[in-house]
Amino acid sequence: MKKLIINRQRIVIRRADIPEGRFRAAFLTDLHNACNPDETRRIMGALRHVKPDLILCGGDMLTAHPGETAVPARDFMAGLAEEYTVIAAYGNHEYRAFVYPEVYGSLYDDYTEPLKAAGVRFLDNADVRLHPGGVPLRVIGYSAPRKYYRRFHHTAMRTSELSGRFGAVRSDEVTVLLAHNPYYYRTYERYGADLTLCGHYHGGVMQIGRNHGLISPDFRLFPENAHGMLREKENSGAHVFVGAGMGEHTIPFRVFNPREIAVFDFVTGKDAKIPRGFSETM
Repeated sequence: MKKLIINRQRIVIRRADIPEGRFRAAFLTDLHNACNPDETRRIMGALRHVKPDLILCGGDMLTAHPGETAVPARDFMAGLAEEYTVIAAYGNHEYRAFVYPEVYGSLYDDYTEPLKAAGVRFLDNADVRLHPGGVPLRVIGYSAPRKYYRRFHHTAMRTSELSGRFGAVRSDEVTVLLAHNPYYYRTYERYGADLTLCGHYHGGVMQIGRNHGLISPDFRLFPENAHGMLREKENSGAHVFVGAGMGEHTIPFRVFNPREIAVFDFVTGKDAKIPRGFSETM
């Protein structure tokens, strides 16, 4: 339940119209307020060890329940923003706190407004462009409508759901898509971002093999997309990674399924090569 691992991944992008460079991004998702002072110190210590250039948050950092407080997640995120560039997408919990204030009160504003003032960049169907390590990077945050989170009926998602909102992926920049729900990973692959980062499934409660889990939040048994890199094709623009998350919700336990910080080493350029020791497995 409490074990925390660092999952290192390497993304090599060999395209002539992207300059040579490298940068490191840490991915955190599904914290669900599981950040007491001891846990926060442990997470911050792990991040200081890996020294990311930026932090990407995949959503559900808080828990949206009537009467729930935003304080644990808000304070944690504010601490991140003091040391790092932090970019955050919305999960289903942030989304419903925003859409249903009559149910959740001021939870959404209590969480987002202080963090915006602290420098956290929230991407609600929006994007931002940066240049970590001199590499042109576009980060897109996709907030899926409620219909894509139904538990017993899955609405089909067309690629135009993404291309219509965000336009086509460009070859002269690295594109990272934050899309909380991994059920639609094949749609994300077709959209073609260099890396899509998902969460939501919490590793499937119990991790089985490379990508399978025991059960998903929509109550599918043995989902094939519960955690890990779903496809690992250099130069394909089709990397999709599902984070195992850092907290629990709905099914509040973990079996052989440690909490996870994912760290991505990006290497770019026409003849990009991996420096020795740059992306060691921990």
